[in-house]
Amino acid sequence: KHPVAAAEIKPEDTRPATLPAYVEWLKTVDIAALGPVHLRIPASGNAASGLMIIVDMPEQGDESRGALLSGEAGLLFERMLSAIGRDRDSVYTIALSPSRPATTLAAEQDMPLLKALALHHVKLAQPKRLWLMGNATSRALLGLDAIAARGCLHQINHEGINVEAVVSFAPPFLLKNPLRKAAAWADMQALVKGMNS
Repeated sequence: KHPVAAAEIKPEDTRPATLPAYVEWLKTVDIAALGPVHLRIPASGNAASGLMIIVDMPEQGDESRGALLSGEAGLLFERMLSAIGRDRDSVYTIALSPSRPATTLAAEQDMPLLKALALHHVKLAQPKRLWLMGNATSRALLGLDAIAARGCLHQINHEGINVEAVVSFAPPFLLKNPLRKAAAWADMQALVKGMNS
């Protein structure tokens, strides 16, 4: 049995309609764009928290640890969450691509399917706000590079769900570009202000 190519599946025809079932489905469904089943990292945290975070894909080493943003990037991620009064258990975190592609970037032809699957996840989780981390995530869900998308709240409308989103830099990028941390802090303030308004 071969994985189903992106062009061969219509996600809306097969995807479950409840969040727990959908999370389980993403772990095992035979879709090539999601990568090998044994390398996928599922959603984590509390979907009822109101804050959903979407990163582009697992980092190196995440598979062996079984969690997104582990290692040094994970420590920075936890500090960022703490700065806005959160922790891993009080946010809901998913990856646009639940496994790390061999090329470290999802194939361009897979992006429409990954976007559709992520938006369905958002619809089922019904967060109050989305925190989109990284360039690939911003481009997939908003059609804008992270640099261009920063600095304002974006509206994502999908099948009756209207969610505000804030775009910022992902922790791995910030580790390599520490001068961007001030900009990331400003993004986090905008996120908190949006949630409290």
